Amino acid sequence: MADPWQLAGVALGSALNEGSQWLRNRREAHKALGAALAELLEVHHSLVALPKLAAAIRKALGAPPEAETVIITIALRLFPAMGSASSRYDEAVTKVAGEDPVLGFRLRSQDLILPVLAQLRQLAASDPQALSAWPALESALRTKVTPSLEERILDVAWLHGKWT
Repeated sequence: MADPWQLAGVALGSALNEGSQWLRNRREAHKALGAALAELLEVHHSLVALPKLAAAIRKALGAPPEAETVIITIALRLFPAMGSASSRYDEAVTKVAGEDPVLGFRLRSQDLILPVLAQLRQLAASDPQALSAWPALESALRTKVTPSLEERILDVAWLHGKWT
């Protein structure tokens, strides 16, 4: 017959091992959520800040509204990281999906708006009529996409921690 103290020691050791593993998993999930949140904020920043930058430059130059498209195109060439879909975002979402597949699915394509807008902007720049209509269309697209992106940011922030 086994000594009760030995059984208690084995049970306690097993519980501590499980608790330690749970804490490691929680820490990894927290890191993944933090990385996803940082990348989502980067996408949001690019989506919101780029048109504001272009508008400020256009006003300073006294250029017409159509010039914003050209200014954004030049800014993205000068600072390619500003509008690029990051591989870090994809890695972070993959880690989040390992912990929460539904959230991972909801986060998966949130960064695609930037390359889509860049391609549409280039197409618009090649046609004078499209170039004059593009700023209003881009603004409408940004207005439609931004609330969904902000919802995902809040979802991830709440999961990351109540203070986030």
